Amino acid sequence: MSISQPSARQLGAAAVSFALYLAVAWSADWFGMNGRGTEVLFLRLAGAGTASIALLLSFRLFLLADTASRLVFLAWAMWLGAALALVWPGILMSDTYSAYLYGLNFPIDSWLGFMTPVGYQFVLQVIPKYWAISLVQVLMAAMLLAYADWTVRRLGGGLIARIVLHLPLAASVAFVSTSLLLSRDVPFAMIQVALALVLLNYLLDRHWTSTRYIVALSLLSALGLVVRTDGLLPAFIAMAIVLIKVLHSPRSTALLFSAFAAPLLVCSLLLPSVLGEWQNRWGYQLTLALNPLGQLVQGPYYESTPGAARTAVDPIIPYDRVVERSIPQEIPLYWDQAMNPNATEEQKQGFLAAVTTLIVENPAKFVSAKLMTAGYASGLGPRTLTFVEGDIAGNWSTLNASNPYYSDGRPMSHVRSLFGTLGPSRESVMAALSSTTQYQGMHLKGSFLWWNFIPELVLLLLVVLAYRWAPASSLAAVLILSRIPAMVLFAPGSHFKYYFTVEIAGSVLLITAFLEARLHLQGTSWSTRLLTGAQRVRSNWSAGTARNT
Repeated sequence: MSISQPSARQLGAAAVSFALYLAVAWSADWFGMNGRGTEVLFLRLAGAGTASIALLLSFRLFLLADTASRLVFLAWAMWLGAALALVWPGILMSDTYSAYLYGLNFPIDSWLGFMTPVGYQFVLQVIPKYWAISLVQVLMAAMLLAYADWTVRRLGGGLIARIVLHLPLAASVAFVSTSLLLSRDVPFAMIQVALALVLLNYLLDRHWTSTRYIVALSLLSALGLVVRTDGLLPAFIAMAIVLIKVLHSPRSTALLFSAFAAPLLVCSLLLPSVLGEWQNRWGYQLTLALNPLGQLVQGPYYESTPGAARTAVDPIIPYDRVVERSIPQEIPLYWDQAMNPNATEEQKQGFLAAVTTLIVENPAKFVSAKLMTAGYASGLGPRTLTFVEGDIAGNWSTLNASNPYYSDGRPMSHVRSLFGTLGPSRESVMAALSSTTQYQGMHLKGSFLWWNFIPELVLLLLVVLAYRWAPASSLAAVLILSRIPAMVLFAPGSHFKYYFTVEIAGSVLLITAFLEARLHLQGTSWSTRLLTGAQRVRSNWSAGTARNT
């Protein structure tokens, strides 16, 4: 039996999970959605299908992996599970609750992207608790690190290399706590790192027309893109590299594009067309514009037409208030709802044009300001609102009907049920986490120690420079770094979660690059050893398939 062919028992389990999902969703009807029409039917069918596919893939990955990978997966699941128990039901923020609300109402508000609220509903329809989503993220992280461990072992890494891989991440407050943060940036980061690792192994394997790798790379590229649109460049890089390798094979080329297009068609066309989609594009544009605007108008700046910025900004937000209230770390004017709700379309476009002009005419000040915003995200200065202060689990009662961001017209007892019972140690643990986010100068303590991703960023740049000796790891690092410039320039605030890919990938790819370079420097045995390793892995998979069916 080939690895791509599941057993009848596994297919049966997937079919049972499909039926069970629908039975629970309809009989429990946690959110009173029965009878609301085609949208609810389609949402639940899509959720049941996703649950079945996820279960089937989990069976395949777990049963066909070698024993070491299974043990690593279980160890990470227990470690992160223990951390989750301490902050039960997870670390929640305003986006967590917003995603829940958006997924309940059709057409779906895609402020957080379309698939995030839909994905939350896939889980909440059967387990209406936030801890269920936290558990999904824990399992994703454990699976990712088990795959990273397998990659290191494949490159000849021994016990020391594996300890260097896992110990820093296990001891990292930033990694462990962010893995438990319910925000779309977290699973997105895990998808991006998984994409980089699969690409690395594809390049090492040199079996360019491998169906397994082509499908995995295509699906991960598309999945990252539907979660966040800034996954476009990493997806393009991965697809371009594979296309160059398989262009000689019409079959593999067709498989590459079809596997990439399938999830895009389902998630970007089919689901939105049935469930409906809308977005407050002006509000989103405003969040991107306010942060650079505030930093540009504070202090001297150049204008080819003096006074043009004030003239364009005043109809939207009082210019003097922008100067007074703006900070590098956040967009307080947006959260203060200081915008003119009656602004005309012409005034809005004039505002955006004025901000663009200021950026173009003051490029050095713009870049330095955005680097400052990114620096605060890396713990190099004080942040005004960390995920700890923004946590809503301990403040659920603030999600009331008077708050336009959170109100869904449901009784507060219903809202409270989403959170379940908070862990007994939660308050003290969150207080301890809060102490790690406080800036205490450029010393080995506080945010500079615990939330500083600059070292990992430097490590990734070094891996890129090592292309001659470690080409596969280098290209994987390029994929991770490709979205960082855009994130630095356009991020509306100093949030560590935007750079979570760097935190995970930095040390992982440094280890793979070292091991890859070691093989390379050993001469002609480099390709022979890698190919032998790949053949051994395929042999183990085949043996595992036979045993587990």
